[in-house]
Amino acid sequence: MSASSNTEPYNKIPFWNPVSTGRTLPSGPVYHYTSSVGFHGIISTAELWFTHVAYLNDPGELHYPIKVANEVLRELMTGKDRPYLERAWAAFPNSRFHDGLYVGSFSMAGNLLSQWRAYCPDGGYSLCFDPAGLVENPVVLTCGDVCYDEAEQKRRISLRVQAHLQRRAEVTARFPDIRQEIDEDGIRSFPFWLGLELSFIKGPAFAEEQEWRMIRFRGFASNDQLTLHFRARRGLLIPYVKIPLATSGRSARLPRKSVRVSPIGSLALSSHAANLALAEYGYNGVTVEGPGFILAS
Repeated sequence: MSASSNTEPYNKIPFWNPVSTGRTLPSGPVYHYTSSVGFHGIISTAELWFTHVAYLNDPGELHYPIKVANEVLRELMTGKDRPYLERAWAAFPNSRFHDGLYVGSFSMAGNLLSQWRAYCPDGGYSLCFDPAGLVENPVVLTCGDVCYDEAEQKRRISLRVQAHLQRRAEVTARFPDIRQEIDEDGIRSFPFWLGLELSFIKGPAFAEEQEWRMIRFRGFASNDQLTLHFRARRGLLIPYVKIPLATSGRSARLPRKSVRVSPIGSLALSSHAANLALAEYGYNGVTVEGPGFILAS
């Protein structure tokens, strides 16, 4: 449908990308903590498993960013935009905004005791990656550091919402005859774009993790062929997707820099097994390092 005063057809797809999903890379390497089984799976398949954002390790992880967003939205609900924002925010809880968002979690710190205990309680590895190499693959929608500072979180959410409102104003000015249709499209798109921002927000108590995330949206395109898989964890079925992240021209090898052995378990045997596995799957020149301290298993 198009406005009578405008011969250009109304296309809602590009209009409702109000904020760029540009990729933000850290200045140094990133690390992925995993069990021995996970380590073998990653190097043998050149894939990483991205978990549905509602099923990450930290219980109630989605509640905190929604609380912060609620505070920001209440402050922005003023003037002529108030009715629209009230409708958009009222629809948010029932939108299941997170359905389709799958997260690959990394840390900018490769030897944290809290991470060893959370992800490798029976022993495992911290895999060091070159982030620039990881995001060469176009299947990744976006990536960036997780924000733990509440003031910065509110600033980011506010910018995202204001950009959404600005785009709404621009589109409405171009197609004034279909304002209601534009608003309905905007309200439908609002949960996804705000939810994408919320996926990079965690409570201050988790700041030690220094997390960096990669996000893939399953179902973003009608021809998306990404298969959904499930695994069990503590009695719960966990949905995840397998993301092939090997870069082109590297013979299906991930951009791995080094591997650090967990302080839990046998350092000598874990190091020996890691070296054997890396050599078997063609990861020549990847160093295996110790944690610098040992804990009882």
